[in-house]
Amino acid sequence: MPLLLETLQPVTGPFDPERVADACEGLGDYGRATRQLYDRGFVPPDVLMGMAITLLAGQPRRHPRTAEDDLASPIEGGVWVREQVTIHRPCRIDEPWTITGGTVRRFVRKGRRYAVNVARTEAPDGSAIVSNCMTSLISYRADESLADRAEGFAEADVPAPTADPRNPRVVEATQGVERSSTVEMTATLLQRRDGKRPLNPIHSDPERARKAGLAAPIAGGSFIAAFALELLMREWGPDALLHGAHLDMQWTSPTHAGDIIAPRVVVSSVTDDLVTVAVTVDPAKMRGTITIPRRLP
Repeated sequence: MPLLLETLQPVTGPFDPERVADACEGLGDYGRATRQLYDRGFVPPDVLMGMAITLLAGQPRRHPRTAEDDLASPIEGGVWVREQVTIHRPCRIDEPWTITGGTVRRFVRKGRRYAVNVARTEAPDGSAIVSNCMTSLISYRADESLADRAEGFAEADVPAPTADPRNPRVVEATQGVERSSTVEMTATLLQRRDGKRPLNPIHSDPERARKAGLAAPIAGGSFIAAFALELLMREWGPDALLHGAHLDMQWTSPTHAGDIIAPRVVVSSVTDDLVTVAVTVDPAKMRGTITIPRRLP
């Protein structure tokens, strides 16, 4: 674990089966491959993307919260700006784990506060399940009195994970292959995704979203990513992203209920060792790259 500005208390699992089920329900009829993975007892990749948020959500409160606190900024867990994650191996829903990590960088840019947190999720035997590096927007409202500044690691030196070649699978891929779809992000899907006990209510509660400075609830970063990941899971099998794959995603604009989104994946390169996929969700919602270790059939 790199040198941390702040070390967070470890959080232990296994996953709450209800939360994993909610994540699948949020995809509705679209999430066929995701549902297949869940039905086999495994955690979908979009849920594993959120382990840094799980670490943050599991921290003890530093002071008792009031009803007014619950409606105030900063945003609980933050709004994802970028997520870099390596899924080292499949994780069963009932499998115990421990997440460790903390903050490696904080910065202010154009009056908004950001944090970069790293997390590592391990099984009881010490083997890695997921590695995360999450950049999040802590305060959605800009404060013009805040000058640009930074502490901790320089942006170029942030210790982000990379693809893990130790656990490859056979991936039959052809450069240039493209898959795409369109989906309406409905309020029902947002509510299904968040479930009865949301970790970050700005994704489903209009009042909480408004108090955080948002015009309306926004879809979470992993939720937007899930629609693109589903396309690859249909193409190469439900567990295609669970064997050392590295995902690097950036979110560029919010997605609200009623928006029509267009996830798209394109195989940009294929070598004996790696498949690289360009990922977008339009109109200008998310962009990124997925790198999948592979072995030849």
